[in-house]
Amino acid sequence: MAACSSGPPSGTRPIHSKKVFEEVARCYGRDLLATARQLTRNADDAHDLVQDTFERALHSHPDLGPKALAGWMFTVMRNLFFDRCRQDQARLRGLRALHACPARLPPSTDETLPQSTRLNSGHLATAITQLEAPFREVFELSARNLSLSQIGTALGIRVPTAGTRLFRARRKLRAILSRAQDSGQASDRSCA
Repeated sequence: MAACSSGPPSGTRPIHSKKVFEEVARCYGRDLLATARQLTRNADDAHDLVQDTFERALHSHPDLGPKALAGWMFTVMRNLFFDRCRQDQARLRGLRALHACPARLPPSTDETLPQSTRLNSGHLATAITQLEAPFREVFELSARNLSLSQIGTALGIRVPTAGTRLFRARRKLRAILSRAQDSGQASDRSCA
């Protein structure tokens, strides 16, 4: 029989005790939340950011004391925020391209629109006007760089509802534009 070791098995990292996380939450939770509010400028987004930071810490298992763990979590929170900003910017570039000029629609897993379809801005504008009001409003606000929480506030709806409407608006636009292509209304001109 092999001898028992007193530490964790080799190759594994020690897991923080519940006590360490409780101490970090108690001593530094307000500071984490205040920093998150400064970054996001939105209370709901700030709470989400702090929660994601704690989740990342729980999954990463850094072997740190409460004070060092809190410092590490501030860094993680800032990096998570910057990652989200980059993702939002990439998503906005795609929306602007779709909304502003003739575009090649991105491939979709739920729709079968040929990749070679080219549309001009007139076709896109016409398709947007064909959307029902709730979907059109969410799509237009999203194209104006508003976040889902800002859209929800502006329209008096919950954030998940705004996200669902935006998803459905995009899907409906693809369907409308696909029908226009099938009936020969879309031209093959590209954006100059």
